[in-house]
Amino acid sequence: MGLRQNFSLEDKFAAHEGPLLMTGTQALVRLVIEQGRRDHAQGRNTAGFVTGYRGSPVGTVDMQMARAQKILDDLNILVRPAVNEDLGATMAWGTQQIARDHDRLHDGVFSLFYAKAPGIDRSGDPLRHANIYGTDPLGGVLAIGGDDPRAKSSTIASQTDVSFADLEIPVFSPMDVHDIVKLGLHGWALSRHAGVWAAMTVTPELMDGSGLVSPEQIAIHAMTSPAGYATPNGRQVPQLADRVLVEESLRDIRLPAALDYIRANKLNQQVLGPADAQLGVIASGHAMALIHDLFAELRVGPDDLAKASLAVFKVAVTWPLEPRGIEEFVRDKKRVLVLDPKRRFLEPQIRDLLFNMKKRPSIIGKKDEMGQAFLSETRQLEAMDGAHALRHLLGQKAKGNLASALDNFLARQQPANTANIFPARIPHFCSGCPHNTGTKILPGARVGAGIGCHAMVQLQEGKSTEGYTQMGGEGMTVIGAAPFRKKSYVWVNVGDGTYFHSQTLAIRQAVASGETIGFKILFNDAVAMTGGQAVDGQQSVASIVGQLKAEGVGHVIVTSDQPEKHVGLGVPVHHRDDILEAQEEMMAHEGVSVLIHDQVCATEKRRHIKRGKRAPDPALIHIHPDVCEACGDCSIQSNCVAIEPMATDLGVKRRINQSMCNTDTSCLKGFCPSFISIEGASIRKQKGRMGALDMDALVQNPPAPDWQTIPIHNLVITGVGGTGVMTMSAICSTAAHLDGLKVASSDVSGLAQKGGAVTSSIKFSLAHDVETGRIIPASAHGFMACDIVTATSEDMLTLMSKDRTKLVANANVAPTKDFIFTRGKEGGKTAPARTEFLRSLVSQLKELPAEEASI
Repeated sequence: MGLRQNFSLEDKFAAHEGPLLMTGTQALVRLVIEQGRRDHAQGRNTAGFVTGYRGSPVGTVDMQMARAQKILDDLNILVRPAVNEDLGATMAWGTQQIARDHDRLHDGVFSLFYAKAPGIDRSGDPLRHANIYGTDPLGGVLAIGGDDPRAKSSTIASQTDVSFADLEIPVFSPMDVHDIVKLGLHGWALSRHAGVWAAMTVTPELMDGSGLVSPEQIAIHAMTSPAGYATPNGRQVPQLADRVLVEESLRDIRLPAALDYIRANKLNQQVLGPADAQLGVIASGHAMALIHDLFAELRVGPDDLAKASLAVFKVAVTWPLEPRGIEEFVRDKKRVLVLDPKRRFLEPQIRDLLFNMKKRPSIIGKKDEMGQAFLSETRQLEAMDGAHALRHLLGQKAKGNLASALDNFLARQQPANTANIFPARIPHFCSGCPHNTGTKILPGARVGAGIGCHAMVQLQEGKSTEGYTQMGGEGMTVIGAAPFRKKSYVWVNVGDGTYFHSQTLAIRQAVASGETIGFKILFNDAVAMTGGQAVDGQQSVASIVGQLKAEGVGHVIVTSDQPEKHVGLGVPVHHRDDILEAQEEMMAHEGVSVLIHDQVCATEKRRHIKRGKRAPDPALIHIHPDVCEACGDCSIQSNCVAIEPMATDLGVKRRINQSMCNTDTSCLKGFCPSFISIEGASIRKQKGRMGALDMDALVQNPPAPDWQTIPIHNLVITGVGGTGVMTMSAICSTAAHLDGLKVASSDVSGLAQKGGAVTSSIKFSLAHDVETGRIIPASAHGFMACDIVTATSEDMLTLMSKDRTKLVANANVAPTKDFIFTRGKEGGKTAPARTEFLRSLVSQLKELPAEEASI
């Protein structure tokens, strides 16, 4: 191993040769840079355009693009986030009309459009129109669809390939971070060649994880258009009068041209196993990555696949499925396993393609050979599913290394259900979050939820928020139900980002309906759920008040922690402490009323203070332990996670975690004399307390990695959102990369930035390629349990092995939200039990007082 020299974090965007370590989101930035560089190298006068709407797993695309602003500017690539997804899609459509404009500055514009799955759904109309219209020969559009197959950050699980297929947009399915760049370039090339949009589906584990990209290894083969194809009427249907030619152009000319491109570039091909194998596996994207992960863990090599007579076919373009490659692969095979990541997608296409073959193999997928249910369509394909399916494919009588390795792998799995043993770590509002106040309701009041951080109120006990809607539909279920039930006043929470996105139309509909309803617009000046970006556009409390009045809203009230800011708006203004009284006042009015609660996002406020953009708050809050009586009223009043348990001889009392506190001061409303406000104080930065650990004992003669015995080392990190878990993952991955290792990581956050569970898994290898950072069950070698609550979750327990896993546990446990709602009855008392439970599942466990040792 050799240490990489002259390393810079900006290499991922600027360097021309790899390998380069980057996340999936950063790979999208690299992708547009790569396309711009290629066009310029070929003497093309093109520009680039990036637009879309943020949402997991594409929630920070705009932030990463901003990091590469200088490079993007030099390549004439413009980043313009959209107000909502359908408007972004329409702007991308507009870039393909440049070639017909006599005033054009460029010969073509390549566009990247991104949206999470619900945004793709809502944009079906512009996407269908834009795809049918066509693309420019020097332009092209690549649409990124952000899937959430496990509903980690969404109201429902989602999968965009089926949506794109219905829109007749070719779909690329990347397996790893390298594939994002490689297939993305192919996407634009296909789009230019065939005159259609191209799409690429991505998942949270792919976008939040990291891997190596080697730009110099990515080659795009030049394509020649089929005879007669390059005529204007074949590529685009720009005039309304030409609408009768739409289907003919798309289905008879352009989609066949897309298939020509897929076939000529061998995008779908056999990647593993002998050419004359009798058994086959066809997989794409996530499923293909699982096969690689499984074979790497089982040490399955070419000889093992040859003896098992098993071959694997990788599908990079999942729709339209290129037929010739599939037909050639399955020829002379007896059985073929089709692995769709979740819903049936490849399988029905393959069954249709092979239906008329005289000698066709048995197809196993969501159903087995007998037509019985086999693989689930309601949960994402996991390594255990793949292992069971492969073992079934081989047959019960199969022998050899592959069969025995699968048997051993399946046998070493250990039960992991802890649902009835320990409370889980559930996402919660950040310390000092304005939603702690803004979501307060009168006793017995009914409240409807929407999209945004405020929806987490549904996870909190004692809050009567009910139901949910799609983004922008807040309040419409109430309006729809109102004529058919007894009159009752219903409040509906609305985030300011959602209001700007599309919810203004819902308020307009509410006014038009004549029904009575109250909206609470929670104005926190940031899109906190996706990274704290500013809302894309000019929006203020004053502008919202003016718009609401113009829309005919009968009654508007503002509540704020700084009510003096809003004098002169022409509406009643109250201090946030009076928010319940303000709601009571509004409920006396018929028709539509709106309460705007103005309070800056606590996490963004903290960031601004750290960066010198905002003055620090004048006082720090401290709880005197001798006075605290452990009543818990401070937690009830503030709903704040910065108030933590403190074990004493007199029971579990309270303390304020100063490194977490955002000085909201709502805790002072508690009926308690133990609180002390210290004005003009700041948190003392300590030099460090590493003396709390015996570092010599911890790192004495650390053994060198045994790459022969363990060619790929697997590390898992668990923690709480906001405490640096993903930073640790990035540091470990970057350090390994600098040391010359091959590395990949997979981070899972979901709503974790709100104090929920965060996990990261990292793979390191000296000689073996590691496509993804995903770790399959019972294969973790190292486990850093920064939070043992997260470590004892079901997903994490499945990764542990009694034979191989060495675990380091933080002895200090951050409280769960149960500590707030039970007034401290739980109080971390399950920590010893969790630790002992973990000890029974791993080969070695060490506890460290990490909090005492922290800086």
